[in-house]
Amino acid sequence: MTAKPIGRVLLEIFGIIFGVILGFILNEWRVAAKQAKIVETSITAMKTELSDNYDRVASAREYHLDLYPDILIILRDDPSKIEEFQRTKFRGIRPAQI
Repeated sequence: MTAKPIGRVLLEIFGIIFGVILGFILNEWRVAAKQAKIVETSITAMKTELSDNYDRVASAREYHLDLYPDILIILRDDPSKIEEFQRTKFRGIRPAQI
């Protein structure tokens, strides 16, 4: 066996270290890209859900605001109107289905 010159050994060591570091960098880039895609998908899903929930709450709110004056009349002035109210306007409590 012959001894390798020190320069060649250092070059081989440098090549190996460079390859390992390059592998780490590429793997980190791949993981970051995957995480960015997951974050983007999650944000889009949250925005869609918030928008849907807002529409549902707004729909339920309109119904309740429509009933409010009649409920006040029944509670304050004329409890006898409750039967007519139940027949003509009341369609359940209709909570927002979120």
